[in-house]
Amino acid sequence: MCAAVPLHAFILLAFVSCVLAYPCCLDSSLSEEEQSQNSNSLRRELLDPGRYVASDRPGTASNVDSVDEIQVQLYVTDILDIDQQELTFEVKGYLRLWWTDQRLRYDHIENHTGSLSFGPNTPDIWLPDIYIDNAVKVTFGNGNLLTGDPEGSIWWSRGVHIVASCAMNFARMPWDSQTCHLKVGSYAKDGFQLSVGFRKYDDGSSGDPILSDEFFIPEWNMTGNGGYSERQWYGTLPWDWVYLTFDFERRHEYYITYVIVPGAIFCTCAWANYWIDRKMPGPRVSLAGLVLLTLNGQVAMVTSILPKVAYTTWLSSYLLGLVILNSLGIVVYGIISVADTCWKARGGDSVFHRLEVKQMHKALHVKRWDDLFRDNAKEKPRRERNTAKRNALVSEGESTLSGSGASVDTPASNTSHQHLKELASHWRKKSASKKYSSQEQRAPSLLVNQEDGEGMNDLASLQSPSPPEESLDMSSRDRVRNRSAQLT
Repeated sequence: MCAAVPLHAFILLAFVSCVLAYPCCLDSSLSEEEQSQNSNSLRRELLDPGRYVASDRPGTASNVDSVDEIQVQLYVTDILDIDQQELTFEVKGYLRLWWTDQRLRYDHIENHTGSLSFGPNTPDIWLPDIYIDNAVKVTFGNGNLLTGDPEGSIWWSRGVHIVASCAMNFARMPWDSQTCHLKVGSYAKDGFQLSVGFRKYDDGSSGDPILSDEFFIPEWNMTGNGGYSERQWYGTLPWDWVYLTFDFERRHEYYITYVIVPGAIFCTCAWANYWIDRKMPGPRVSLAGLVLLTLNGQVAMVTSILPKVAYTTWLSSYLLGLVILNSLGIVVYGIISVADTCWKARGGDSVFHRLEVKQMHKALHVKRWDDLFRDNAKEKPRRERNTAKRNALVSEGESTLSGSGASVDTPASNTSHQHLKELASHWRKKSASKKYSSQEQRAPSLLVNQEDGEGMNDLASLQSPSPPEESLDMSSRDRVRNRSAQLT
């Protein structure tokens, strides 16, 4: 069996291990310090004023003047706002630049294989004068990284907050889409000195703006992003530009819910006030005025978020149409009221009274035609009785003429008899054709109240069944006497 190892033996063994490991740790610490010293010495060697001039661009360092290529990339972390009134949009992210400076190449130096940091505030290195042409305000954040690799490739990344202008068109609002861009290029170097383009990868593809998935715009949806490069000529000198584009589409649900549908409901309510009694102008005008003020508030809300453009938007045209339609209802009511007052002042019936009378006449006319054309078992006997009464009345008139003592050949008798026949024939035709006019209102009960027989009395009053001699004038009486004398 193994003997038990004393406790002090373990303590001694641990102490000896620490002593033996200390030189190794000391050598490693010294190695990191040496690497830092080597990086500083390499940086001083590369940026030696005798061999490196920061004011000269990399292409002029060689014997043959060449064009320096600047590669651009934007990493977007957030799109803060789209200001429609100021026509601007805010982007937050990192602006990254790549270029090659052969003067900073150190792959030929031993023991330096990693990247070399030049620090964010190194004044002794050449930096491209890249700026954003359509920027209203640019603020660079704390993030700033400037490194180089052994082949002389330099990478510069800075945190940036950009407020840039954007040409927007609101003609189709709220169904509109907007495209905003950032125009990136060199400020002082033309295309013969600097070539500005997108970041190129090893597979030959170029890098569009990189978007983070963390941002959200309440009123807009981002439908896409991209970019393109373009060379523009200013006189005889070209300038290279890179356009970073962002496509936005408006969320129109808000305007449908809170502007379009309520506006249509308000306008309908304004015209519904014509169902209110005309003798209550207060509620009618108050309702239309309240709706008009509400629509004006909606118009003010829409115009407050838009710039003072020279054209009308779809939404503003819609609201303006509702305002005009609502105002037209008030104007129409006012015109009718003034016309009614003026007509009353001239002694005529009011417009509303004449409209009511016209409606009553129309209803009465419909009722008459309905009564006349209704052929059922209840009304047929009544019409037969009326017809019999009318025929009896005509026969009674004829017999009255016959028993008056005047000859049938007497002109007065012939005239009265013919008159009765024509009158009876007239009312028969009128009853058959069912036509009524304002001149025939002398016998309205004949057509409306046929059951009570009042029409028969009206017809009898028209026939004048008095003795013929009494009803004739003097000349007719003389003619009757002369005719009687001749016969005797």
